[in-house]
Amino acid sequence: MTDASSVGTMKEPAKLLGSKESTSFKIWEKLSKLSPSFGNPKAFNGNVTESMWQSFTLTINQNDALFKWFEDY
Repeated sequence: MTDASSVGTMKEPAKLLGSKESTSFKIWEKLSKLSPSFGNPKAFNGNVTESMWQSFTLTINQNDALFKWFEDY
């Protein structure tokens, strides 16, 4: 889930990386040529924007209202 990942900052978004930057996709592509039991990597690396995983982290200093909202939710 984190191969070819990138990190943003408070001022710059994370860069969108694709299968060219991914060691895992390169291995998966080679394996899929050996046997169909390894699946179809192109279903994922052919359309990164629809198959990517995104996450974020909140930094909370003094006011914990947002944190309490998430806890209650």
